[in-house]
Amino acid sequence: MENIERTEFNYDILEIQEAWDAICVKSLTHMNWYQKTQTCLQHSPTCIDNFTEGCGSINRAGGRTEQDFHILNSIYKDTIFEKIIRDINAVRTRILIKPKHTCYSIHADRTIRYHLPIYTHKHALFMFYEGATSTTTHIPADGSVWKTDTTKLHTFVNAGPERTHLVMCQGE
Repeated sequence: MENIERTEFNYDILEIQEAWDAICVKSLTHMNWYQKTQTCLQHSPTCIDNFTEGCGSINRAGGRTEQDFHILNSIYKDTIFEKIIRDINAVRTRILIKPKHTCYSIHADRTIRYHLPIYTHKHALFMFYEGATSTTTHIPADGSVWKTDTTKLHTFVNAGPERTHLVMCQGE
């Protein structure tokens, strides 16, 4: 597998953006965000906080795995997000907002991720490190779902304005 591959899944980006904007305004409060940058669309049966316990490093999940986060939060019921999650058979689905001019540490995830940019720009870049070389890729907000091999060393650099994307783990 390449580091990043476009999947066969493609959705109407305007429908996604409109649904996300409506949910943000009508349903999410500051309490539904982990460090002001992540919120969960799915939770586990044992979550106390359905919107934040699956955020950040999976090491925060108290022994739970990505597969444990499979129950859809009710505010996403009957939305395009429910359809996307079902189509991909996704678990531990989150919305991540990357503030302007920030990046993540270089790391490797336990599992492959699926990304669907909601709002992005040309200066939002995945960087993968392989020995002495690296590859840099921008994925557009065109409704496509991208399979990313984040089990390899990588980071994400946002060298422009805020970026919003849907991140999903693959269900079994």
